Amino acid sequence: MICLMRLLLFFFIGIVFFISRSFAQRPEDFKVIDIGNASTISSIELSPDAKTAAIATSGGFIYLWDIESKSVSRKIELRDYSQGPYMTYSNDGKYLLLQQQFYTDFALNKDRPSRAEVMEAESGKIVLSVNDAHTAALHPDNKSLVILRGSEVVFFDIASGKELRKFSPANVTNAMAISPSGNELVVSAKPFADDLRNIPSIREDKKAMKEAMKYREIAVFYDANTFEKKFMVKDIFDIVFSMHFSKDGSMVYLFNAPNTHLRAQQGAARNGYIQAVKAADGEPERVMYSTAATEPLFKESGDRKYFAVTSIEQRFRVLNSINLFDRESGTMLKNFINDFRITEDVHAGRASFEFLPGNENILLGYGSKLAIWKIN
Repeated sequence: MICLMRLLLFFFIGIVFFISRSFAQRPEDFKVIDIGNASTISSIELSPDAKTAAIATSGGFIYLWDIESKSVSRKIELRDYSQGPYMTYSNDGKYLLLQQQFYTDFALNKDRPSRAEVMEAESGKIVLSVNDAHTAALHPDNKSLVILRGSEVVFFDIASGKELRKFSPANVTNAMAISPSGNELVVSAKPFADDLRNIPSIREDKKAMKEAMKYREIAVFYDANTFEKKFMVKDIFDIVFSMHFSKDGSMVYLFNAPNTHLRAQQGAARNGYIQAVKAADGEPERVMYSTAATEPLFKESGDRKYFAVTSIEQRFRVLNSINLFDRESGTMLKNFINDFRITEDVHAGRASFEFLPGNENILLGYGSKLAIWKIN
């Protein structure tokens, strides 16, 4: 009996080893990089000159990683970001916008406001800090911070910290984005009945219109200088939690997820999708990119060929993943899942990534690990 149990044990260990190996990333596609970090990586951002990747962690540091030498050039000490921040560079590379992350968000139908701070990239000094921001963005003029706080879009002067101007978009909810030109704003909002009558997909369906009034949202474009309404996207969305323009300003990408009263979710995940809208006229694209992450990171490659988004996989435990799509068709090309290092505790936190110059590799973070992932 003891021998049989031993054989069964060895058989089980062999199966686990085989499965773990079958899920492993191919050595030629995947290279782990040691930057001396032992904390969860929260976000990765490429500098405007494409020479440096800023790597934020939950351990109180932002590592500045030199692209050419593939080494850490310096690190910036960071306080009061227990889960690490999200980051965005200003156009001139002078500032980093930091936005607070949370461990998770159990209120799946509500966005949790957070702290937004502007840091000097060279000195590491925080020059502006604002609380209760649903969304924050650096203005393309490199002098202003724009946030959505409560029902107001507020513009701050970074140097003085003073409010410059503000306005209250009708029925605004969680998300806002400003165009690369600085001339357009788009916000998420609860619809009015008249708004729904202009949406072809639901205007003839009374039940859908009733549900939309209660559980769904719209996206509205405004002139960022005069605050005049320009147009509404002629499509209905679920709850919009985040959005941003493409770097060339031609598209707006919106992450939205169904209200749990409309469609039940499994676990503490939103199971949403990113939808693309043409910025010129608000015409929705029919391509969508799926994600199960509560607060996904998503972006285009520099040549606009690819689109990637962080997600999760619910298996024997929650596993972080990154889905790589063909941007135009929405076809998934590749999927990274951090289930291949069964002896490492790398499943904490969230996945993060950045397309490297040349658009042939992705720099990704999973747990405390940093790696270069080959696209082709």
